[in-house]
Amino acid sequence: MSRRSVRNFKKEQINENNLTAIIEAGRAAPSGENERLTHIIVIQNSNILQELINISKKEFAKMIPDENTYKGLSSTIEHAHIADFHFNYTYFAPTFIVTAHKKGHTNAMADSVCVLENMIIAATALKIGSCYINPVHWLDDSQGFREFMYTIGLNPDETITGGLAIGYPENEMIFSSLQSSRTGNPVSYVR
Repeated sequence: MSRRSVRNFKKEQINENNLTAIIEAGRAAPSGENERLTHIIVIQNSNILQELINISKKEFAKMIPDENTYKGLSSTIEHAHIADFHFNYTYFAPTFIVTAHKKGHTNAMADSVCVLENMIIAATALKIGSCYINPVHWLDDSQGFREFMYTIGLNPDETITGGLAIGYPENEMIFSSLQSSRTGNPVSYVR
């Protein structure tokens, strides 16, 4: 219950033991038929992370939202069109993880989200901040973004399913309080 989306990270890289624990928690996630096809791509090189953001902004700027475009995607596209807007959906986290899965696989998104959620919970347990990042999935059909991702480990037969920013939070108090006013998803009981 102490999990929070962190959007302000220290520049300090998380230690290798914690990173391994987070990744292993993701690898232990359930998957349909126990196939374990989610590919975890870990990026810690700051130059590669900046290139990822630069290419993302360029690719989002090619898009034009309409009235049917998902609100979050529409906002991202609009920000990409602003020349001097400091576009960075990784929130300057020192580690950024991209998940991918086999194209056309029925469980691609579900399996990948299980991996991401396990990593989020593990990070929280270790007092490491995290934030689920969807824009990388929105760029799955972008040839320019895919070409870049091929250079850092994406396979041509994979679809980009999501992302995760992780690092030490600027405000470590984030994990110390539970918010009783926090709302969640609707629940229906059939008893």
